[in-house]
Amino acid sequence: GDGELATALLLHVVLTRVKFSVDGGQNASLSEDGDVRRRALLRFLSVLCVWFPDDRSNGGEALLKQAIGGLFVASERIAQPRRLFWWWPWGGTPPAADVKLCRSSLCTLHHLLRDQWDNFTMHTSDPTAVQLDVQRIEDEWRLCGRPWYAWLTETWGR
Repeated sequence: GDGELATALLLHVVLTRVKFSVDGGQNASLSEDGDVRRRALLRFLSVLCVWFPDDRSNGGEALLKQAIGGLFVASERIAQPRRLFWWWPWGGTPPAADVKLCRSSLCTLHHLLRDQWDNFTMHTSDPTAVQLDVQRIEDEWRLCGRPWYAWLTETWGR
């Protein structure tokens, strides 16, 4: 559906364009700005993991806007305090893996990037930044169980 297609498009843009600054050198750790962006991406994925595709109750939309906003935050705004959301910020237990295929695939991506960040990033021509290794992510992870090339033939609902 349109929600899945929009999510695929948004994730592709984020995966291919967002860079994460590092302190310097080949094996350098993320800078404060880079870490803020990484945490924002993980927060965004945790929101999708919990709320996708249709549960917008209890402030889900506001949380989604807050999470995605951090990906493109200006460096001078980093000093503002932010509450960090980890895997399951709302207490209780996480949803079962088979709740919905799309939702569980987004949970899987969140776990991959949270637990194996260095395995899914690569250095760019800019020595002060890393970016996500889109080819590796697309090889090892599928949104809604579909290979990435399948999204090329999707059309918007009318």
